[in-house]
Amino acid sequence: KYTDERDNSIGYSVTCYCICSEGQVELFDNEHTTYKSIDLNGVEAMLGTSQNFDGSTSYYLLYEKDEMHYSIHGNVELETILKVASGIK
Repeated sequence: KYTDERDNSIGYSVTCYCICSEGQVELFDNEHTTYKSIDLNGVEAMLGTSQNFDGSTSYYLLYEKDEMHYSIHGNVELETILKVASGIK
């Protein structure tokens, strides 16, 4: 986390875990977040967008690749979230 020019605390988080054969659950905030399917370098991903109380925007990027599940979220620019996702090998 760091502070932007308006003294808002901003940052992002990355979570990665193996996809289990028994199944898994990913919870979505459907009341405050709008989700859409996007292409992330040839992989289908879900991108969530929500407005925060301070006027900033938070993004939630969820996708599966090579038997791994990835979740990246934060209140940084969307380009930063996509750059982080593109850097995961």
